[in-house]
Amino acid sequence: YRIASSSIAKMKTAVFLVGLLFLGLVFADEAAIDSEFDQSIDKRGCIATGSFCTLSKGCCTKNCGWNFKCNPPNQK
Repeated sequence: YRIASSSIAKMKTAVFLVGLLFLGLVFADEAAIDSEFDQSIDKRGCIATGSFCTLSKGCCTKNCGWNFKCNPPNQK
């Protein structure tokens, strides 16, 4: 009886550790995506307005001001 209860405790511990590992991987992945997104933002205009940049040209949306990275520059 004691052996069975201790093995159940070990299983619970293992499941808990695997769950923690899984959560860690999910959060690490989201952090990586966030940092990549930050790099695609025009530092002068996009952060101030909180708007997204298009990934294709690295241009700001019309909510942002002029973006020197656009070709041609986005002046909407």
